[in-house]
Amino acid sequence: RSLKIRPDDPATLNNRGLTYANLRRYDESLADYNRSLKIRPDDPATLNNRGLIYASLKRYDESLADYNRSLKIRSDYPDTLHNRGLTYANLKRYDESLADFEKSLKYVQATSDAGRISLAKYWAEEIAQRIREIKNKVQPTIEAQIIRDIGEQLRAKLQEDPLNKIKDREKEFERYFMRERTIRPNDNHLVILRRWNSYTPKIPNRGSEIMGGGYFLVWKGKGIVIDPGYDFMANFDKEGYSIRDIDAVVLTHAHTDHTADLESMLSLIYELSQRTNDYHKVDLFMNLGTVNKFIGWVSRVEGVGNILTLNAGDSVKPQRYDWTLNVQSALHNEIIGNTAVGLVFELQESSKPVLKLGFTGDTGWSPPIQKQYRGCKLLITHLGSIGQNEFNEKLPLRGKKRLYPNHLGLIGTISMVRSIKPRLSVISEFGEELGIERCQIARQIDPFLGQEGRCLTGDIGLKIRLPDLAVYCDVCKDFRECKDVKEVTIKNEQIIYCCSSHNTQEMLDTYT
Repeated sequence: RSLKIRPDDPATLNNRGLTYANLRRYDESLADYNRSLKIRPDDPATLNNRGLIYASLKRYDESLADYNRSLKIRSDYPDTLHNRGLTYANLKRYDESLADFEKSLKYVQATSDAGRISLAKYWAEEIAQRIREIKNKVQPTIEAQIIRDIGEQLRAKLQEDPLNKIKDREKEFERYFMRERTIRPNDNHLVILRRWNSYTPKIPNRGSEIMGGGYFLVWKGKGIVIDPGYDFMANFDKEGYSIRDIDAVVLTHAHTDHTADLESMLSLIYELSQRTNDYHKVDLFMNLGTVNKFIGWVSRVEGVGNILTLNAGDSVKPQRYDWTLNVQSALHNEIIGNTAVGLVFELQESSKPVLKLGFTGDTGWSPPIQKQYRGCKLLITHLGSIGQNEFNEKLPLRGKKRLYPNHLGLIGTISMVRSIKPRLSVISEFGEELGIERCQIARQIDPFLGQEGRCLTGDIGLKIRLPDLAVYCDVCKDFRECKDVKEVTIKNEQIIYCCSSHNTQEMLDTYT
């Protein structure tokens, strides 16, 4: 279209020639360069580009003729020196090739372009090595020749060193592992890092926002990961935490949506030690099912510290932590057994309990299960999903046929929250099929907690300060009383949490 308007524009002809060259449509590329050179016969860039096409076609004499013309016009043109050096190398005229690469390096060094300097150095050293091999009558091995050929193909253009992309990725890795611990000695909070339950986040081709996760409890400067399922490490990273922030992992049962990222986590901790000599140790608190599933592997991982098995009825007081963990029974089939557990953390200050924090984990409902969480001021309940029978009023409300199996379901969640009456209840572990309706569930339960209590929907990024249970406002960027927080669903069914001083439009504007 541009050339229809200005048929003799050399810049457009040159650019189209480059595009044809990238498509390996060399005849059309040459035609455009020839037209451009008729208009501007002394343009060194076009001569260099046409020389490249001749070289690609192995028409080396014509290629050298164009490079020579280009360098007569501009003797310090590093791209042409580089490309003529490549042509000389293909012709095995190594002395001339080395001279061109050394000149190219000299001019490129003045640009401070690290990628171009790296390539120019590579070729100068590579051709010098070939000259030495010829003088010493050394024949490279087949493997060395293959690697050399690949290296030549990768580094054929001076504009960009493809290995710099690898270097950049390595730098990203280094930045990840050099990230300092973010938890300070007096930090105390709980972060929800999960959205959906079960295997559904890993069904293929359904978008990057279908995420699972887990929980991260910070108390007295110690970081405890709870049930790191699918996407936990990605969610953890997005919230700004460092791998060094993890001191312990608690696993309540062996299903993959609660354990999937354990291997990734421990592999990263091992890699941390290899890269930085930071021999960080992570303690593992595992129910019997996860012990059976992982013990053969985790017991050999260098980054693992103490391993403790959790059985229902246990009361665990680890030395390095300011909490006691009371292990609760759960009604949840793990496939490999029925050893799933719930958790009640008694958080302590100066050895005195200041808050009981309950995680029901995945469990069906029963009166004994419910009683275990009495006294919890913060209660994280796993709803799971809602069964059709839960709405069948012909069945007894808490009868076996009406209750949702293996999870609390709607009836079990309502019963649990109403009975325990925590100051803050967070409903989590939703089936993806519930979508935005999950917020409606929390809103319906909320009135049961009275004026001082609050029921919220658990989503990635919900941050609760401990022990006062203030909730982080995503607009104010500060903690507010939990009773003063509301939630709004935005794109990809993500929930944001804000205090009542912001209207819904303000909240949406913050995230659009």
